[in-house]
Amino acid sequence: MLRWIKDKPRNAVMNMSIDEMLFNEYSTIPVLRTYYWDNSYTTIGYFQKAKDVAAKDFVRRFTGGLTVNHQHDVSYCFIASSKYWDVYDQNETYKRLFIHL
Repeated sequence: MLRWIKDKPRNAVMNMSIDEMLFNEYSTIPVLRTYYWDNSYTTIGYFQKAKDVAAKDFVRRFTGGLTVNHQHDVSYCFIASSKYWDVYDQNETYKRLFIHL
């Protein structure tokens, strides 16, 4: 079983906040949230130094990774415990999640 949230376009602060809230409130059902951006935004990873980011306006993700510029892309957040998800490989996760949508 998978809870799928097909969300509407939102600003960067709201998108990152919803992802973090879903992570913090995770219960037992795996959650997939697909979402869009209502404008152009830049997000940076949790461990990036703000002084090293070229963009003036950006929002920090609560996860790792590097700078990502968003505009017309579809983004997603997937949250599942190892009890329900036995893969920790990005390509395999893509295949398992999106081949059935």
